[in-house]
Amino acid sequence: MHPFRVSSLLTSHPNHGTWFFFIIIGIQEMEYKDHYAMEDRYAAFFQGLFDPVITVPSLKIGQTIEVVFKNPPTGYLSFNLVTAASDVALHFNPHYTDDGGYVVLNSLIHGAWQEEEKPTGYPFPADNVQTMVTVHITVGQSKFTISVNGIEFATFNYRPGLSYETVRHMTWNAPSEAILESIKIKF
Repeated sequence: MHPFRVSSLLTSHPNHGTWFFFIIIGIQEMEYKDHYAMEDRYAAFFQGLFDPVITVPSLKIGQTIEVVFKNPPTGYLSFNLVTAASDVALHFNPHYTDDGGYVVLNSLIHGAWQEEEKPTGYPFPADNVQTMVTVHITVGQSKFTISVNGIEFATFNYRPGLSYETVRHMTWNAPSEAILESIKIKF
């Protein structure tokens, strides 16, 4: 496992108000058993003030991306597995509502969102209490398998032209109550 942590920082400027942004701590060179291109040899880098863009090394079948975060009590969050062409191979978007919630899975191809998939069930705490959540996205031959807190929740078939081979980075978009704790790639 090659973890790194994402921490938030709140800073203030007298003329420009308060700014909230993320800092990735512990950027490290990854040790690979296989030969990878030099641009893939780092676990992550920060590229933006508010919604971090995190580099994902070349994925292989059987690898798992682990995302750990504190869920918001209400609202939504999302993270995306994005290609070099800015298409979204997987959009994972849980919505927290007063009566439970739902999850949206989707892809973005050439700037157009595709048909949404809403898996049955809701794998997050029903009482909307902020708790730590662990999401595993496992790479398969034709689909991603998604588990939440150790329970398989959904599968998402690769859309035409998109697969694990095209993923280059991950984005995170969430309210300040949702705290991204860590991202790990398990080999």
